[in-house]
Amino acid sequence: MHRALIRLFKLGDDGISDDELSRLEELGEHISKTERRAIDAERDASDRYTSLYLASNIGGEFEGRISGVTRAGIFVRLTETGADGFVPMSQLPDDYYNHDEQNQRLVGSKHGKIFRLADTLKVKLVEADPVVGGLRFSIVGVVGRASGSEKRFRDKSGGKNDGRHPFSGKRSFQKGKRRR
Repeated sequence: MHRALIRLFKLGDDGISDDELSRLEELGEHISKTERRAIDAERDASDRYTSLYLASNIGGEFEGRISGVTRAGIFVRLTETGADGFVPMSQLPDDYYNHDEQNQRLVGSKHGKIFRLADTLKVKLVEADPVVGGLRFSIVGVVGRASGSEKRFRDKSGGKNDGRHPFSGKRSFQKGKRRR
């Protein structure tokens, strides 16, 4: 790129040649592909080392934030280490969850529990596989809701509950006001 600028502004003899100029698009694609491959390799190595590091903490509890929502489950990024892991749909608590792709959330059909992008969770490490760099979690509880997502939860009977959070039992609302 520097050599192309040298040629464009006629800043010296070190500019890009006619042959290189004709292959500029091809060279750019090659460089981009190589860079993407390097980024993938770095990410893969980082995931493997993180899984190896956390393998001794199976059963440990961590705080993390939901970083992705799919119909297969949710992705969680741990606050302390930045490690990424997965909570499969089968590990979500006590309900059948529907994927709301537009709002990036999973909604429980029986109890109305909601897991949405950026919610803060307490998770338990169930599996750490250093060979593939994968972490699998189960949910212990919800620590905090993403901004604008605090709602009352419905209890098993389908009515409004007393404002208590379904996992922690703590009141989400006090005297009609949201807790901050």
